[in-house]
Amino acid sequence: MINIRKLLEENGLPSSDLTEGPVPLFLVIRNIDKLLACAGTEIYPPFALLRSLAVRPEFRKRGFGAELLTAIENLLISKGVQSVYLLTTTAEDYFAGKGYILSNRNIVPSTISATNEFRSLCPASAVCMVKHLGK
Repeated sequence: MINIRKLLEENGLPSSDLTEGPVPLFLVIRNIDKLLACAGTEIYPPFALLRSLAVRPEFRKRGFGAELLTAIENLLISKGVQSVYLLTTTAEDYFAGKGYILSNRNIVPSTISATNEFRSLCPASAVCMVKHLGK
């Protein structure tokens, strides 16, 4: 978890709550000794929160982010998740290109809006997005 926390912090993503409450599920891409990318999710069926997608700057533009996002979405589908939410301050266009649409924070399911990410870690100015996963 230490390497994940460091990568999130290097990418300006929240990490302070990784030792509190439910532990998010992370998928990672690594080489022998270095974490290259990670994606994290918190699952609250039938919803989920995509809480982190980070790639080391020197490994961007190689498809690692898209690979992890697809893997997370497939995992969520297998767990019965119907909709995945996220907050972003920097990657709205990236996620829009992956099928996520803007969502009003006021209509997010209570299990998602009660997460640390929604309550305190992400600023109120963060864009809320959702993707409805296929059945």
